[in-house]
This record gives sequence, C-alpha cells and structure tokens, in this order.
Amino acid sequence: MPTDPPLVPALVDSLKGSDASGALVEVAEVGLDAALKEGVLRDIPVLGSLVGLAKAAGTVRDHLFAKKVARFLVALYDVPAQERAAFLNDHVSPEDQRRLGDTILLLLDRADDFAKPPLLARLFAGYLKGEYGYGEFRSLATALDRLQLDMLHLLKMFYRDPPGDVQPGDELLSHLVPTGLVAVQFNGLRLGGTGGAFTRTRLGERFLRALGDAV
Repeated sequence: MPTDPPLVPALVDSLKGSDASGALVEVAEVGLDAALKEGVLRDIPVLGSLVGLAKAAGTVRDHLFAKKVARFLVALYDVPAQERAAFLNDHVSPEDQRRLGDTILLLLDRADDFAKPPLLARLFAGYLKGEYGYGEFRSLATALDRLQLDMLHLLKMFYRDPPGDVQPGDELLSHLVPTGLVAVQFNGLRLGGTGGAFTRTRLGERFLRALGDAV
C-alpha cells in the first residue's frame, strides 16, 4: 500500500514506544484479529493510524497490512524499549529515522507471508543491538523479501556442518541464488547465476545467525 506520510513518524514513535506492553498482553490473550477489531492496539501510534485507515477504507489489503505491522512490532518489542529508543536517538538522525520508517513500511507491505514480519523484526533487532550496520540490515532484509519461506529449511540444511541431505550440486539451491544467501561458484569465482556448484555466502551465514532460534 502507499506509504501515507503520517504513518512514517507514527512508526518511528512505535519503534521507540514503551507504553504498549498492556496492548501486547491483550494480543497474546485475545489474538491479533480480535485485538485489531476491538481497538486495544490504538495505544501503539502506527497501529492506531492503520486501524483507522483500515476501518475507513474497509479493504482487505489495509487490514492485512495492519496485521503485518502488528506482527512486526509484537516480535520487535522483545527488545526493551529503553534500548530501542536509546539506539535510535543516539545513532540515527531524524532524517534517517524517517528513511528507516519508509523502508520498514515498504518491506512489510511487500511481505508475501505472515511469517515474514516477525523475522524482519529479528533482523531489525540485530541492527538496534549494534550487531551490524544499516547497510547490512538492508541486505539481510532484502534477502528475506526475496526468499520463499518454504525454501528456508533447505537453506538451513545447506549451512549445516556437514550439510546433511543437501549437496553443493543440488539444483533446488538455484531458488536461493536470487536472495544472495547462496552463490554459484565457477573456477573459484562466485557468480549470481545458475550452473556450477553452489556455495555458501557471508550474507547467508549472517542471515541464519541473525535469525537464530526464530527459524
């Protein structure tokens, strides 16, 4: 959906927010659909805006987008509010905070699986904790955007030591090449095409490490 300008500062406020614990408990108790319907998430700025838009427009897409943002925030709030606010205030300029808000909203809008928003939150949490910079967060988030989640088990098997049932010549790995999480090796060179032997990448290693027990 288009990024309505008021949503960006509302999302940034929500990323820093500390007043949503009660609403999140409500989500756990009554479920996300009921929480959105009953308005208990209105204390979270961006969700209040999105719920209002969804009710005004009455479209399925607006409702689904609100659910994706809610799932992202529910997972992100595992990081204490003080840590989130301190990092964003100390390390991200107001202009870059707006750009970050745009990026997250666009990524959530593009998410083709409801399991992706919590995973995006896990990647973003790594950025908030200083485990990697903004550029690497964008690379990881882009990889998640391009990933078919039903291929995630294949990726995990390929990165095991030993790699289990998945070998470097397995053609199924070609589906992972566009994500950058797997590369193709020709005569010692890594290329982003089909053919040759598949190999691990630094991005793939970082991706699985960042997601940890979330996958």
